[in-house]
Amino acid sequence: MVDITLTQFVIHNVRKDTEEPEKADELLDLEDEDIRGLAEEVVSLFWKKANISYGRFTNTNELFPSQLRGQVIVETPTLTLADDEFFALSKETTDKIHDEMKSTSGTGGYVAYLGYVKAHTTYYMAALIKNTSAFEIINLKPEKGFKVDTSKLHQAININIPNMLSYFNQHSEESSQVKNFIGLLSKTAEPTDYFRNAFASRSFVDNATASENAPKIVRKMLVQVGLPHDKAKQASYDVADYLIENNGKTVTLEKINDIANSYLAPEHSDKLDYLLEYVKTSDKEVPTSFRARSSSIVSLRKVSYSSKRWSVDIHKDLIGKEGDQNNSNFKYNSENCSLTINNLPDELKEQLDNIFNPPDESIED
Repeated sequence: MVDITLTQFVIHNVRKDTEEPEKADELLDLEDEDIRGLAEEVVSLFWKKANISYGRFTNTNELFPSQLRGQVIVETPTLTLADDEFFALSKETTDKIHDEMKSTSGTGGYVAYLGYVKAHTTYYMAALIKNTSAFEIINLKPEKGFKVDTSKLHQAININIPNMLSYFNQHSEESSQVKNFIGLLSKTAEPTDYFRNAFASRSFVDNATASENAPKIVRKMLVQVGLPHDKAKQASYDVADYLIENNGKTVTLEKINDIANSYLAPEHSDKLDYLLEYVKTSDKEVPTSFRARSSSIVSLRKVSYSSKRWSVDIHKDLIGKEGDQNNSNFKYNSENCSLTINNLPDELKEQLDNIFNPPDESIED
């Protein structure tokens, strides 16, 4: 279970075949074990999901962004919302979801709104949970034994409140300093626009930044869970190679997670798939999928230098330090600023030999 502290929770019901959404009369009581269990389950499902993209508000003057910004109590360390304002905003946003859905093929569902704190960071979440005849919440209050599984969580928006406030304070679309602060989840083949439009949100993927981040975040995560630095470094090289080999093509977090898992098993099998959660807490974003940009990561994988008369282009895992007990083809000595090449290929050795011992040349008349 994801380690969180819940602050608010309410469920409304949006259905396409009704004139108005069904809205709760009050916030749910988080002291109730069943209610708290469902809230924790919804949050946990989001953090374990792989199909997350990242984004920002499309228009900060829309109802949801402007009200959320205005209702955050900045004087409190946790940046929470007052209960009455959280509840009022949930009802207004539910009306907006219902209106946006009318012209789409979406059918709606239960919309769970949650305020919570994870790792000292406050989040605002809204999640669309599909309602079926076999899956109903009576009077919008979960009862004992009520469970949500991953197949029922169709859409979600998760807002990092501190990062959102930073966005408002230094907002400039042209600025490279603008960072995403919204996590967006959507189920394949499910219309997403109506839900995201209600929150005035959109995904924004910077392919070059994602490519640069992926090897770094894998290395950092593996070190955090206890892997030796050399193994974590090699894992980051494997990720970089995957991106370089697929330059210009779509790459996936799922595949990057597989690479990380290959280093976690079997000693750290309890941390398998931990990367999927870890990326959501990191400032270095890695979305569900993006186009690999090898130009952003070649420097992570290779040492390159070029002048008018000579150049080098060497994979980092081929370079060792002079004096270390390894079989590296290249040995670096920082004291005398030298790089020694061992085990020269025959083709290169022949060319070098020819410089100092040129073959006899006969000139025909």
